[in-house]
Amino acid sequence: MKEKIVEGTKKKFALRIEPIGGHTLSSYDFTVEYFTSAMRVVKLTKEECIKRDDNTYIIRVDTALTGTGELKVRVVAYIPDSDFIEGGRPEVYDFETNNEVVARLR
Repeated sequence: MKEKIVEGTKKKFALRIEPIGGHTLSSYDFTVEYFTSAMRVVKLTKEECIKRDDNTYIIRVDTALTGTGELKVRVVAYIPDSDFIEGGRPEVYDFETNNEVVARLR
């Protein structure tokens, strides 16, 4: 059963990704997007997240920006890789949060 969060609530989640190719989360660039089925996407840069340790960052979610629906998180990690023109290889990870944003009572 999903935890219901009233729209407008601010929550924080720990984002933990194990090392990829020997690189910890703190050693490469990444972006975080959180969104609901309303498809109002909020994008965070690595600098907007709070580092807990080399593999864990805290993301702050403002549900007033997302609309209602199941809350999901997408991380795009840019893994250092000289075989790619950009110098990094993007890897995309989608996460379920087990949270649902519900409308406020009027």
